[in-house]
This record gives sequence, structure tokens and C-alpha cells, in this order.
Amino acid sequence: MEKGTKTPRNLKRLGLVLAITAALALVGAAIGFGLVGCSDMDQDESPRISEVDLLNKAIADAGAYWVAAETWVSQLPLEERQKLYGLPNRPEQADTPIDEIAPTMGQQSFPERFDWRNNQGANWMSGIRNQKQCGSCVVMCIVGVMEPVIRIADGNPDETVNLSEQHLCSCVNGSCETGWWYGAVLDYLVNSGVPDEDCFPYKGQNLPCSNTCSDWQSRAVKIDAYWEIGKSIDAIKQEVMRAPITTSFSVYHDFNSYKGGVYEYVSGAYEGGHAVVIIGWDDNPPDAPGKSCWICRNSWGPNWGEGEGYFRILWGNCGIGQDDNYAMSYSGSTPPPPPPTKVKAINRYSQGVAGASLRRIDISWNEEPSGSTYGFHVYKSNTNSYSGMSRLTQASSPVKTNHYEYTPSSGDTDQVFYFAVTAALATGAEGDYSNIAQNVDP
Repeated sequence: MEKGTKTPRNLKRLGLVLAITAALALVGAAIGFGLVGCSDMDQDESPRISEVDLLNKAIADAGAYWVAAETWVSQLPLEERQKLYGLPNRPEQADTPIDEIAPTMGQQSFPERFDWRNNQGANWMSGIRNQKQCGSCVVMCIVGVMEPVIRIADGNPDETVNLSEQHLCSCVNGSCETGWWYGAVLDYLVNSGVPDEDCFPYKGQNLPCSNTCSDWQSRAVKIDAYWEIGKSIDAIKQEVMRAPITTSFSVYHDFNSYKGGVYEYVSGAYEGGHAVVIIGWDDNPPDAPGKSCWICRNSWGPNWGEGEGYFRILWGNCGIGQDDNYAMSYSGSTPPPPPPTKVKAINRYSQGVAGASLRRIDISWNEEPSGSTYGFHVYKSNTNSYSGMSRLTQASSPVKTNHYEYTPSSGDTDQVFYFAVTAALATGAEGDYSNIAQNVDP
């Protein structure tokens, strides 16, 4: 076409159509390859619903009372999260039948709420630790119990107690990949003890035991003993009132997103077993009506969970409180008082309604509270053995006299019982059992 010649109008229109067609083809290809999203095409369209939003909807639909949010744990890929679970062989256990955890009937009574972060106006717990990407939850859990046990035994909530988890990780058989066994760590604490944190700071790595400071044995603290306790709610409460305890539970995918409230399983696959500390309970949480729960200390740092690293979990959910419930004792600087002497249990009868014979049992002993002895605890068993003893008195309220009255339930009027008594310090530490006394008629 010669210079200066005008382009025909129909050719201009054809060029415009071809240009628009090519542009639309490019956009369609971009969408097809995921280079451009629909939201890029239309800014008014709603954003895609996040996994956390879906989980919070599922929580609400299930009638649960907890909140999910993105956490540093939930953002990890599965293989990285599983490094946090030190109990890989724990079975899947989303819920425990209620008859397995039902409270036992008896004379014991407990407060509606109890929490070692606020007991007698003081916080007896240490700061929350972060196990990092190491399956050291059992070690963290056991040290998380031992530190407050020492403060409680010494009667000083402000005592500086900071023990070396890394020493236990490096000197007890186990690894970040396989985790550690409760028994192995607890035995080591009885026989060898553990030094302070400065002796071997925590790294969350498989480091040699020889990295511990050279004078660690002179700096080590030992526990006197440890024992496994029952699975019933009353058995756990009774021990927790004395001091925090260890426990384990099954972790499912949704737990990693826990932000607050009373956790119960809602959705997601089983991911592993985890060890934590029970520090208290709440029979009727104000923010979760009817959701009786344990209050637990985790080891995922202060930025996870509620209350700077803690969580609450529904009784029995995910097997909480059904395995690895261990308590420990530490005598501290004050030796426990000697056991009471000449314990007796005498049946006393009175006339009840419609002439029914009522029975109470008067348990007595020689000693009164004096010196280091703050009070006494009374125990009962259905067999002539110390191993079957259960406490009748509240852990925080020892008897301040030398006698105690026990009233059997209506179905136990003819039953033979066995009683023993211990002397207790103001710190809660107890001495040995007294003689066993069988109830007899006067």
C-alpha cells in the first residue's frame, strides 16, 4: 500500500477482533496453568475459605468450645510435626469410653477448680519450654513435673529451679527420632539425678553425654521415688492436689491448631503420641459449660496454646489421663516426719431411721500435730496391704487432730476395712505409713 493511502475500515475492525481474541486466549491459558486466579479477574469475589475457618466451623457444628488458629506447629509439614511426638507407638484413641474414667464413689471431695499456677496465691510452675524439632516431650514432661515438685517440697514457689533437659536427652537411652521411655528417665532421676540448665543448655539435638559440665554430679538433684497412679478422675485429682503429674495422649491433626478453650477431637488424622503435664482441672469451665477438663502444660513454647503454652482438654478425650500417669516425690531439705503410732479403728453404732443400725468408724492415733508435723492424712484399703490404700483426707487439708471419723456407704455396713495414717509437712510432703489397723467392735 502506498504511503499516505488510508486503511479500509473493515480491515481495522478485523485487526481489533484478532487482537481481542488473542488477549482472551492468553488470559484463558494463564488461568488454566494457574498463573491467574479468578480473584485476580474479579476483585469483588469472596476469598477462598482457609483451613482454619473450616476447622472453626467444624468445632462450632460439633458443639465444642475451643478455638483454632494458625500456629507455628500447624504450619509445619507432617514429617516435621511428627518429630515433636515422642510416643510414636501410642495407639489411636480419639475418645475414651466414659465408664473407664468415671469418678469413683467414696468419701473424697475436691474443689471445683484447681490449678498449680494459682495455688495458695502463688504460681509453682516453671516457664514453658520449647522442645524444638526433637521428640523429647517425655523428658520435657518429666522435668516439668520435677521442678514444681521441688518447690512444693521446699515450700517456696519462688525458688529458682531450672534443670537440664538436654542432660537427660543425652545421657538416657533414646534420641530425638525415637523419643524416650518414661521408666528409663525416671530411673535415671532416682539413681543419678539431673544438673541445672547452665550445666548443659538445651539444644534439641542428639548430643553426647560428655558435653555435660565436668562437675555435674555435685550439681545434680535426685528424686526420692516415682510411682504410677490410677486412671480414674478421683485418683488423678488426688495426686494432682499433692503435685503435678505426667500423662500421655493421642494427637490428631486439629490439635496442632489449638489456640484456646477446652479441646476435644473434631477432625483430622492421627499423628502420634505426646507427653504433657496435668497441673489441675476445671469441673465446669465458665467458657465451656459442661466440658469438664484437665489443665495441661505443653512443651511447644509460650507462643502456642492459651496462657502462654498451656491447654485444657476434655476428660478422657484422645486418651488423656489413661496412660503414663506418673507422680514423684522429693524430700527437700526438711526430712518427712515419722509415722504416727498405735493407730486404731473402732466401730461405733447408732440408731438410724426406722431402727436401722448406722455405723461410723473412729480412727485414732497417739500423736498430735507439733514441730515439723503439720497434720495427718488417713488412708483406707479393702485389703490388708499398703498398696491398695486410697486417701480419705484432702491433699491440701490434713487432719489437725489425732482422730478421724469415717462413715461407710450404705452398702458397706458389714465390710471390713484397713486403715493407715501418715504425718504431713506444711509443704505437703508425707512420711511413711503407720501400722495398718483393721476396724473392730469396741
